[in-house]
Amino acid sequence: MVILITLLLLCVSLGSAAPASRDRVTSAPAVVSNEQVHDWLHLWQKRLHLEDWKVEVKIVRIWDLEQGTLGHIDWSVPHKTAVIKVLNPADYELPKDKVPADMELSIVHELVHLHLSALPLNKSSRNAEEQVVSMIANALLDLERHEQPPAPNAFANALP
Repeated sequence: MVILITLLLLCVSLGSAAPASRDRVTSAPAVVSNEQVHDWLHLWQKRLHLEDWKVEVKIVRIWDLEQGTLGHIDWSVPHKTAVIKVLNPADYELPKDKVPADMELSIVHELVHLHLSALPLNKSSRNAEEQVVSMIANALLDLERHEQPPAPNAFANALP
């Protein structure tokens, strides 16, 4: 009798179980892929003339970054190596369509720091350095996204 009840329960549980393919939860495509992050790194490294640096980029979770930051860079001037960490899209509070542009900005921002890496580190001027780096990175991306080529002879036509 116990065997019969066990077999009956087993048949009922197998019959009501959904096929394995329905049980799988498919994850949505990543907002930004590792490949895209590496493409941005190589593009901006070239534009900023930092090809002589060996730079690695990692997408990291929020707890791997200093509080209130979206990215971080560690570098070695003698070895010309650097590691950039950028915030994982899963931890962003921005709308998903704004995340890629912000991640690219973070990469550019951290690369700009490499041009200042030869300067002595000074805690008293750190905020000023961050402001300057942010302005330069924003300006570069604004040029990339919005610059319109001047019309031919634009300056000549403006003369009286």
